[in-house]
Amino acid sequence: PVKNLWLILIVALVIIAIASSLFFGGGA
Repeated sequence: PVKNLWLILIVALVIIAIASSLFFGGGA
């Protein structure tokens, strides 16, 4: 379960990083 938790956390951080990159760098 711990490995799955880290995987979910890493994926969430990557998604947030991409979204913020698109939001701040792309159009806003």
